[in-house]
Amino acid sequence: MKKTFKALIGLVALVLVLPKAMAITTDGDLADWGVTFDELRDGLNDSSIPGENGNVSAWLPNPGVRFVIEDNVDPKLGYADAYATGVHIKGIGSSYSDYYEPLIDGQPQPLGREKYDMEAMYVSEDEDFIYVAIVYSGKPDDIGDLALNLDGNKSTGDYGYEFGVRLYYPSNHPMRGTMVGNLALYEIYDTSSPGSWKKATHDDASPARMKIHSLGDPVGYAPGFWRDSGIMDFEKTNYIIELAIPKVFVGMENKNLPEQPLPKKIHLTEYCGNDDIDIPIPEFGLLAIPIGLLFGMIYVVRRK
Repeated sequence: MKKTFKALIGLVALVLVLPKAMAITTDGDLADWGVTFDELRDGLNDSSIPGENGNVSAWLPNPGVRFVIEDNVDPKLGYADAYATGVHIKGIGSSYSDYYEPLIDGQPQPLGREKYDMEAMYVSEDEDFIYVAIVYSGKPDDIGDLALNLDGNKSTGDYGYEFGVRLYYPSNHPMRGTMVGNLALYEIYDTSSPGSWKKATHDDASPARMKIHSLGDPVGYAPGFWRDSGIMDFEKTNYIIELAIPKVFVGMENKNLPEQPLPKKIHLTEYCGNDDIDIPIPEFGLLAIPIGLLFGMIYVVRRK
């Protein structure tokens, strides 16, 4: 009962702050992230569809937006696979580096190919919200739940994630009818207790979905929009999922993602674990570039 009351109070507070706080409109359109529908089409890679060119620059978002792109099978892994064609990069804004997508059970992601492909994840924030956008070509039936490690501690929370946002709703749930094509409120749960998450069938990609019936009431809600973009590749449509996660519900009130404690991590997979996608904060690969330049400058100064 106390959790229900807390969630209702939080929901009222959320509605009151929405008009002033949301820097990104949660409508399933990535244009305000810096990626239009035409650019999404240009960024995808399916040679059988005109306009899908695997253009790296088409994926690049607005300044300050963190992202991981992993379209199709990573061609850098060297697999003899006609599907090994997509863009694989990670970065912030227009700065990026190559992303080497890890194997799952020794095989290249996505297992099962396009019908399980997590194409991209973007993350941004403002004073009140953490924004997450996902490009996903799998079925709504197959989606996992969004896992959040925001306390910088892998030993707290089940699987290291202390909060989760529910993205999967079964067909008999009232929410299911409003998932695709509508703005809805997605439940946020505290997953700090052991046994809060289910492992994926392919455990390398765990966790997959929350054990909703053992978690009690939601601690809050996140406005979200799940849109069918109408953009196909390899005969599957690409969905765009956008979320505005209120910081007050996930222990981030008056805090920003790059601040200590670090590292933080946002994770998503399907229930089966055929493909997963993660955004770590900070992005160590990008930090290595300026640090390397710094050491180079120190060397040059000492030589002089």
